Amino acid sequence: MNGRAIWTITGQTFTDSIRSKWLLVFGAIFFVLATSVTLLNFAADGFDLAAVQQMCDSYCPPNFVSQYLSGFVAVVYPYLPLLTLPMGAALIVEERELGTLQYIMSNPISKADFLLGRMIGMLLATELIVTVGFGIATVLVFGNNLGQYPPFALATGAAFLLNGIMLFLAMIVSALVGRKTTAIGISVIIWLVFTVIATAGNLALYVSLRAGPWASLPTMVLNPVDAAQNYAMLLLGTDIKTTSETGLLITALFGANTGYALATILFGWLIVCFIGAFLLFRHQDVI
Repeated sequence: MNGRAIWTITGQTFTDSIRSKWLLVFGAIFFVLATSVTLLNFAADGFDLAAVQQMCDSYCPPNFVSQYLSGFVAVVYPYLPLLTLPMGAALIVEERELGTLQYIMSNPISKADFLLGRMIGMLLATELIVTVGFGIATVLVFGNNLGQYPPFALATGAAFLLNGIMLFLAMIVSALVGRKTTAIGISVIIWLVFTVIATAGNLALYVSLRAGPWASLPTMVLNPVDAAQNYAMLLLGTDIKTTSETGLLITALFGANTGYALATILFGWLIVCFIGAFLLFRHQDVI
């Protein structure tokens, strides 16, 4: 493994990604979502938005975070895959289309070095956007009320997991497809499947009613977006039995071990997609 080559590719990928118009636009939209959802929750209860920071110190109930941030997670998390999927899907196939991949691989660098550098660089760039979005929103909403910061940190950690899964999944698409436009189109379809089609008609609940609770487990395992959303809510102290059908079902199945079950699903997706991307790219032609 060529550490210098990995570092060089990581730096180049990070720089190119940060300058990407899509990353900048999504970062701005994500920041607005992360900030406004919590502020609007205050407004719905008659709070003066201009006095949120001052009033939070004195008037926020002890269960404020679990009560309000469940709405934040429900709104923001389904859109997180749109940050990474389109960019990750173009990462390899664009190099192949332009012929730069063949040029890069003619140097003393392995496919593993190249892919690892691309993964790390893109992961750092997208995780930075997530961190900045959550971080600035936290400061604007809670100010110097440091006691409210830890739940946002937990939500950020769950978002990191989801972002990594989507990046590695997108790179699998990029390794398999021969055209950039096709890869981006497939990435959007993946997002629609995870966020729209999989939740339409309460699929997990329907399967559970027809075949029993355990029969619905595959529908929950196969949707990392839903798993990450439920995991974030659980970390925030929200009773996920009351927030979604899948939250109700997975709590009924695993009880006190629900958090471990959701974490296992997410880390399972992360590992499988990571290994899958490496194996597929290793056996792909660079031309």
